[in-house]
Amino acid sequence: MAGDGFGKHCRMAANRTLAITDRTTLPKGKAEVPPPIGTMQKVVISRSVTVLRAMTPAELDALAIQAAETVKEAKESARFSQASNPATGKVICVLEERLERAKTENLIAKNTSLAKYWEGITKSKMPNHAMTCAVCFGSFVRTEKIDEKTYDLCSANIIELAGAISNAVDGDLTNPAIEEAAVQLKEHGKDAPKNLKAILKRVKPAKPMDAETAQERLQQIFDDGHLNLVIAGVGAEMCYLEGDEAKASYFCLTSAGILVDKHFGAKTDEWIAERQKNEQKALNIIPATRESLAAAAAEVQAAQLQAA
Repeated sequence: MAGDGFGKHCRMAANRTLAITDRTTLPKGKAEVPPPIGTMQKVVISRSVTVLRAMTPAELDALAIQAAETVKEAKESARFSQASNPATGKVICVLEERLERAKTENLIAKNTSLAKYWEGITKSKMPNHAMTCAVCFGSFVRTEKIDEKTYDLCSANIIELAGAISNAVDGDLTNPAIEEAAVQLKEHGKDAPKNLKAILKRVKPAKPMDAETAQERLQQIFDDGHLNLVIAGVGAEMCYLEGDEAKASYFCLTSAGILVDKHFGAKTDEWIAERQKNEQKALNIIPATRESLAAAAAEVQAAQLQAA
C-alpha cells in the first residue's frame, strides 16, 4: 500500500536521524561502544519536523509519552535533561499543530490548552524547559528567522534563552529583541548566552524584591555566617545615599546600635578596652622594629668598613 510505504519511509528517516543525533562526541580514533544494558541514560531523539508531521497520531502520541518520561527521569542529570529539551520542544510544536487542526474540525473543545492536551496524552505536566524550547522553535524556525538545522546546532541553553525572550515580548515578532535573538541563534558563538541574557534583561527587567522575600534572603545570609559582611556592606552603601533616604537609613542604623549596646551592656566596655590594648601593642612593635633594623644596618656597615 502507498500509505504503508510512505510510513515505512518516514520511520526509516527517523532511524537515520537517531543514528546521527543520538551520539556522544568521542575523541578521534575512538570507536563508539554502547553502554552496558541497564546503565544507558535515555535522551529524547531529535527528529526533523517533517518526520514528526508524517507520523500517525498513535506514533506521535507514543513519542510524546516517551519524551515526557525521559525528561522526567533526566531531571537527575542536567546534561541529559538539556539534551532532551530542544528535541521535546519539536514534539510539542507538532502536537500543537495537531491540536489546532482538531479545534478547526470541531474534534476537540476550542478552549483546550496545549498544556492540557499534553497532559491528556502523556499523563504528566508539560515540562517547562521543553515548552520554552517549543516557543523558540515556533518563534524563530516556523517564522523562517532561522532554519531547523541552526536550531539543532544550538545548545539547549541558548534555545531556552531565545524562547524566554519571545515570551517576554509576548510573541511580538516585530519587537527588535526578536531579530537580535535570531542573530545570536544563527551565530551560536561562545558569547551567545551572555548576549541573550543581556537582551532578556532589557526586555524583562527583574522584579523588585518585596520586604518578605528580602527578610528570607537576609536570614539565609545570617545563617550561612555572613553577618559581618552585611554590616560592613551597609555602612559602605549608606555613604552613597542622599536626602531623606540617607536620613532614614542613618536613624535605622543608630537605632540598631542602641539596641546592640543595650543588649551587650558592660561587655562592650571590656571589648573596647581589649581592642585599644591590642592596638597599642601593635603601635609599640613598630618603633622597636625600626630600631632593630637600624641597629642591624649599622652592624653590617661597620663590618664592611672593618673588612675594607
